[in-house]
Amino acid sequence: MELDLVCTDGDELVFVEVKTRTEGSFTSPADGISPEKRQNVIKAARCWLAAHKAWERACRFDVVCVTDTGQELRLEHHTNAFGLADPLARGNAAWQPW
Repeated sequence: MELDLVCTDGDELVFVEVKTRTEGSFTSPADGISPEKRQNVIKAARCWLAAHKAWERACRFDVVCVTDTGQELRLEHHTNAFGLADPLARGNAAWQPW
């Protein structure tokens, strides 16, 4: 499990997943954010929150999609790209504040 970026936006923690593809690839960067990948990012965020004793902090999950054209990098920032509803339905502990 890994987190690409942990940032702040005001008082809110932002866990950012960065996905890169080359222009002309069969899939877009956003296609790399599978349900399994989202679940892994959420698990990593839980570990980060526990390690930093930050459970009370508001947080969100953003995605930055990077397309490499060979000449430039095109960036798309998707704020609040995914939430916690799906992973919670898969039996995570009830004590967790999410």
